[in-house]
Amino acid sequence: MTLDLSGKPQIAIARGAMEKKEIFRFRYRVLVDELHQSPDEADHDKKALRDSLDDTAIHMYMTVDGKVIASVRLNLVKLSPVPDELRQAYALDRFDTFPADKISLTSQLMISEKWRKSSVPAVLLGATYKLARQQGILLDFCHCAPYLVPLYEQLGYRRYTDNFVDKTAGYVMPLVLLTEDIDYLKASRSPFFRLAAQYRNDGKTAAWFLREFPDRAAETPRGGLTDDDFWRMLTDKLHQIPLISIPLLKGLTYEEAKSFLKVGTVLQSREGDMIVRIGDIGNEMFVLLAGAVEVRMVDGAGNEHALCTLGQGEVFGEVAFLSTTPRSANVVALADCEVLVLTQQFFEKVMKSMPAITAKVLFNMALILCDRLKTSNESWMAAVGDAPPTEITEIAKAPVQAAE
Repeated sequence: MTLDLSGKPQIAIARGAMEKKEIFRFRYRVLVDELHQSPDEADHDKKALRDSLDDTAIHMYMTVDGKVIASVRLNLVKLSPVPDELRQAYALDRFDTFPADKISLTSQLMISEKWRKSSVPAVLLGATYKLARQQGILLDFCHCAPYLVPLYEQLGYRRYTDNFVDKTAGYVMPLVLLTEDIDYLKASRSPFFRLAAQYRNDGKTAAWFLREFPDRAAETPRGGLTDDDFWRMLTDKLHQIPLISIPLLKGLTYEEAKSFLKVGTVLQSREGDMIVRIGDIGNEMFVLLAGAVEVRMVDGAGNEHALCTLGQGEVFGEVAFLSTTPRSANVVALADCEVLVLTQQFFEKVMKSMPAITAKVLFNMALILCDRLKTSNESWMAAVGDAPPTEITEIAKAPVQAAE
């Protein structure tokens, strides 16, 4: 690696062991030191983060004055055996029509906090896309947490199969990018669209995807939805206007609510999915559009206990979301669900652009939390009233918590 002292971001592909070592250390700083996650692959003695896919991966990274500020990993499936658990989670058997040399996996995207709102992510991902096209890749797979779905959908990735729980990242969404589907890239307003125009593109992959995943292929890209389209979609899901159905929007006018929700993301969850997991950092909260979820606490012995059931229009995940603390409860889908995801980045944006609207929403959130706390207190008092005297002391030791 040649040391560059220009003060400007430089992009490169790691060629030697020392460069890769710096990337693994950078990952550790971001994921462990900054985001406080505890992946099994972390080497706390060497302060490095690597796994088996690193051995056969192409590592792209960016530096400023020789210091790594961003990195991403691209695995060409023809060179990298896909772990069985990932093959199953990505439903790769459904893509057997395509030879291994047409498929890649993108993962371990890390951006230093200082550079996340700069052009660095776009430059790095654009370079990764170009590299994939140069290698003849037709399908690139990845997975991400709910709060990152809008970013990847804006790039042109699309959801196509069930979500799953990753041992490190928690509840995540598998995504696939059809690199030659230039019409979809244009419709989603992807920054890859102009890059794709430099290559030969045909409609064969898109046509195959339409046959194999007709429901997903027919969806309008989020970037192509107008505010009114998105509002109509929510109204249809809730069977009444969202102003009535969602307590979080109480007191907002139609235009205020429409503006507030316009960058929301809707996820489909299957019965049994653990949408929120104890210990994960809360980067998003959820509004239940359809179905029901159960909030579950875990005792010292590792046994789950149902705390409450939430239905259509209700909010969950707001406690850890507001305090940026680890989740304190599991939230499990009792049936197939659809949830609206609201992220911290979204709130930061509306706080600057719509402070009056955000104040109303945060006030509503405070009311929701107060109501949850009241319900918890009533349940606690009922438990004390029904318990024999010898058990009251043990009940009193149990923490009273708002629903996660």
